[in-house]
Amino acid sequence: MISKQNLHAQVPTSLGQYLTLKGLEYEFTWQLASVAAGAKTYLRAQTSADKYTILNFRELKMNQELGFYRGFTVFTGGAPIDEIPIFNLRADTGVQSGATIETFSAPTTIDQTSKTIDYPLFGTPGQGNNPASGDVASDDAARIIPPGTTFILEFENLSADPCRFYANLKWYEVSPGFIPVSESV
Repeated sequence: MISKQNLHAQVPTSLGQYLTLKGLEYEFTWQLASVAAGAKTYLRAQTSADKYTILNFRELKMNQELGFYRGFTVFTGGAPIDEIPIFNLRADTGVQSGATIETFSAPTTIDQTSKTIDYPLFGTPGQGNNPASGDVASDDAARIIPPGTTFILEFENLSADPCRFYANLKWYEVSPGFIPVSESV
């Protein structure tokens, strides 16, 4: 017999908790030690081929006074350098992410009209190796990305000194039937 107290403990209180309990929430964390003044560094991401990605959390930081975080969907050239591990937020599940994220060399060309994200990062110099400022974690809007989408994230240091960039992203991967069909207005 299930008691009322035991039943309540098993029922998620939000859609996010439900998806995490199903083993469908993922996370990656990345930090680059030193980006020269005026330089850019890149990550390339490929979403799952058969699932929608719902990006639900972004924390991006730097330890100098000014930088930018941008996303683009159309680019040529560049090459993968290192794959970044992706973790399932439900530790006892065998459900693996269909996505890949990797550090990436500079693309040959980037179509500026394909820009999907363009955020300034305002940091505080003198933070040492701790990128404690320049945070865009307040952008909590969910972004829905179609299956099989490839994009690059560009981090640009516009400060006078080298900086460290830090990124932490969390997302859900859900089947197409989970996403309602958009109606034109």
